Parts: sequence; C-alpha cells; structure tokens
Amino acid sequence: MSSRHALLVSLFVSVLASSLAAQSHHGLDPANLDTSCAPCQDFYRFANGGWLARTPLPPEYPSYGSFTELVERNNTTLRAIVERLAAAAPANPKTSDQKLGAFYAACMDSAAAEQAGAEPLKNWLDRIAAIASPADLARRLAEGHHHSWDPLFNFSAVPDFKNSTLVIAAASQGGLGLPDRDYYVRDDSTARALRAAYLAYAARVLQLLGDAPALSDSEAQHILALETALARASLTRVERRDPNANYHKLALAAADSLTPHFEWAAFLKDAGAPATQTINIGQPRFFQAVDSLLLTVPLQTWRAYLRWHAARHLSPWLSAPFVDANFQFQRAVTGVKEQQPRWKRCIQAANTMLGDALGAAYVKQTFTPAARRRALTMVDNLIAALDDRLHTLEWMSDTTRARALEKLRAFGKKIGYPDKWRDYGKLLIERTDLVGNVVRAQTFNQARILSRIDKPLDRSEWR
Repeated sequence: MSSRHALLVSLFVSVLASSLAAQSHHGLDPANLDTSCAPCQDFYRFANGGWLARTPLPPEYPSYGSFTELVERNNTTLRAIVERLAAAAPANPKTSDQKLGAFYAACMDSAAAEQAGAEPLKNWLDRIAAIASPADLARRLAEGHHHSWDPLFNFSAVPDFKNSTLVIAAASQGGLGLPDRDYYVRDDSTARALRAAYLAYAARVLQLLGDAPALSDSEAQHILALETALARASLTRVERRDPNANYHKLALAAADSLTPHFEWAAFLKDAGAPATQTINIGQPRFFQAVDSLLLTVPLQTWRAYLRWHAARHLSPWLSAPFVDANFQFQRAVTGVKEQQPRWKRCIQAANTMLGDALGAAYVKQTFTPAARRRALTMVDNLIAALDDRLHTLEWMSDTTRARALEKLRAFGKKIGYPDKWRDYGKLLIERTDLVGNVVRAQTFNQARILSRIDKPLDRSEWR
C-alpha cells in the first residue's frame, strides 16, 4: 500500500528548501568542496568532498544527503505540531486536527502496545484459522485487499494505460515478502543471506503468534517455498519495463477463464471494490501460476502464509518483540544499524495514514496563503512568458506552434497544497487503539482509491 497513498508533507519540501538553505548559507557553500581534488578527475569528490568528510552516516539511515538533512529539519517542525495536537486530542476525536493528534498519541503509547502483545491480531488470526475450503481462502484473500495488505498479488485502481482519462481495476504480480523476485531465484551469497534472514523473521513472528519453534520453522520453509513459486512466475524488472507486458485488460469472464479456480467478480465484491466489467490482469502467466497454487498448495500452508503476512504487515505497530523482529529483517535488507526513534516512526505513520490532516496542519504553520499566492503569481508569470515566446518564435512552424500552445494550456498548477483537503469525517480514530487506527485508516484509504474504478481520472486530485 504505503507507496500509493498521499504523503503530502513531502510535497512541501521544495517550498521549504530555499528558506531553510537561507538560514545556513546563501548560494554555494565553499566548505562543501574538496579543492584538493581535480574536478576533471573526480567532479563528485570535488563538489561534495568537504561535506562528505564532515558528515557521518547516521546509524538510522541506509543513505544520507542534503534532502535527508531537509527531512530531519522538517521532522522537528512536524514533531512540535503533532505533540501539540496530541496533548489536546480527546478520546473520541471529531476534527482532522483532533484525529491527527489522537493517532499520534496512540502511536506513542508504547506501554499500551506492550500490554496488548499480539491481541490486536486475534480477529484476523481467528478468521484465517477458520479457512476450511478454497472458497474460504478466496474470501480471506479479498478481505486482505480490502484492508490494504495485498496478500498473494497487488490490487488497486489505476489509469488505463491506453486511455489515461479513465481509471480501471488492476491486479498485478506480488505476494512476496522479500524486496524483489530475484532474491528468491538467485544463488549468490547476498540472496542466500537474505533468504536466511527472511526465514528467521517469519519463524520468529510465527513463534510470537504462539507456534512451537519446530512448527514455526517448518511453516516458514513452506511459506518460502510458496513465495518462491510466485517469484518464478513473476516477470523480472527488465521484463516489466515493457508497458505492453503489463497490460492485459480483460472482461471479467475472460479473467475467470485465465484463473478458473478464482472468481474475479466475487473477489471485487469481497475486496470492497465497485462492480466493474473489466480488469487489467497485469501479468497473465503469474495469475495462471496463482490459480494452480490455489488448487495444489495445502490449506494448512495457505493459513500459515496469511497468518505470517497479516502479522508482518502490522508488526511495526505491535509489541517490542514484533517491532524488533521487523527491524532485524530491515537491517538485513538495508544495512541500517539502529531503529529510528518511535516519534519519527509515528510521524511517518501519520503521514501515510492521515496525509492531508498532517499536511494541512503543517502548511497552516509554515506556508501562509500569502506565500502561496506569491508562488502562484510567479508560475502564472512564467506561463505568460512562455506563451509570449511561443507566439513570437520565428523558427517554429504554425503547426508546431499550435501544438505547443495546446500543451501549454493543458498545464495544471499544484502549488504548496490543494484547494480542498481530504475529509476524514468518516474515519474512526481512537486515542487508545493504535493497531485499530492503522487498520481503519488503511481500509479508509483503500476504499477511497478503489472508488475511482470506472470513473474519469481526476487530474485535480493531489496524490
């Protein structure tokens, strides 16, 4: 999910960049250079050597640069905002500011998370344990998509590749816990080490859910084998570069023929998507493999797979043993040495779940309407200047000039923040229910995304 929801605060980074830079240096900072290095031999070292020499890599980051510094400064502002809102948030918040404050307060309550342990997963685990047939399995998969943790494959609403004015339902390869399908099929030392870390992570989480060590080890092996089968059926990164390889818009009946053991209309209904007559099956070979696996893999393995992915999805917001297991795996993937402090993780979560609420609170403090008007005026002046040049360029043919002016008139302006903020009125946020808040927010955001299916693309929406 995380990548497709609006992270609005990032949209204001460019606006803040100039003012923050002005607070430290104007223009080029000579201290960032390494003039002992010949620029024609190593320009990167010449331009950045001074900064590199005096800037250690913080242990909580896999990489670090000037934009990370900007994010760090920005986090200071955001922290002050959410802490102020959290202090004033009621138990049952109503406004966006109150919900943002209550979300952050619940997120920062580590004592409550420790006391709850795995209990917030109980409802999901009970439903998964009750899977007794392929039909039950299909319903649990769809419910996972309804709550935006995308088990087995990815599902969303996207612009039609061949008609970008229309939004369509789309399913694509996925269902993997490792970052890329290549880590399942490569035999180099890096891939083997990452698979070992993944097995340890899955086994540890399954033990935290109550499984005996021997059982959790066996289940982790079966999960890895299942995901390896999915990976082998998946397109490589290079293959996915071809847009046509990812576009197979089918009528639902044709999609059902491709996967005779998986009914797409029922899936759409159970996933909370509106009824539609078509769906883009991004990679048909992958979904044919999924259909075969649904028939041949034992239900016991599917139950273990779903338990694992439900817990993995929510482990950052559970008790310390789950959080630590998640971090140990992330350390194996990214090389980071330390977990970010909880307040930073909670700001990131608030940004993902309640992006417009955080964005609105942020610009209210940092980017005034007057500043936005000045920015809009600047953009309008740039557009007017370009319009003038297009009308007077002697070398441009009339046909090309008409096309260029048409393109100029199609420009949209999204400066600073949207004219209309997202309404969180129907989203329930409670000051004492972190995992419930996360699940409800993800479900709320997923419903908003899926509601676009078969509708014209709204180019005015900020995403």
